[in-house]
Amino acid sequence: MMKMAVVLIDMQKLFLRPLPKKTLKKILKANVAVIEELCLKGGYPLMVVEYAGCGRTVRTLGEKIKKVPPRRRKLFLKDTWSAFENEQFASYLLETNTDTLLLMGVYADRCVKETGEWAVAAGYKIITASSLMAGTESDYGRSAKWYKKNGIFYKDETSLLEDLIG
Repeated sequence: MMKMAVVLIDMQKLFLRPLPKKTLKKILKANVAVIEELCLKGGYPLMVVEYAGCGRTVRTLGEKIKKVPPRRRKLFLKDTWSAFENEQFASYLLETNTDTLLLMGVYADRCVKETGEWAVAAGYKIITASSLMAGTESDYGRSAKWYKKNGIFYKDETSLLEDLIG
């Protein structure tokens, strides 16, 4: 059986501000749906990753995050692209026997992808969906190909959730 953790990466105002409003609404709605279905109802742990010094995760998500029981949510700060460079992040995955990471956040072609690359290199499986991430226009297509090649990639959170919870 899969031992999965939901990983929310860099959903802070500083990084969300440049996104078009339509994209921002879509990613927030999708991220909220995953937190509600998998972390609140499904009992999966939520690992929130924030870039140090760039503010907190946006309020829309922060309100949902607070509802996840403290024993199943953890905050990790980083000062580089990959969450794995925070030793506590990698240690937590080992302590909880996690084998699969559901990745969501910004930027799909930078911090989320870098975390995914480190995860795959360390032997973890990765899952994500197009609607759970946003990226820079220039590199998003190339990143989507990488996720499809190296993990399980869904077109949206609805199909991902249907597959995971039925």
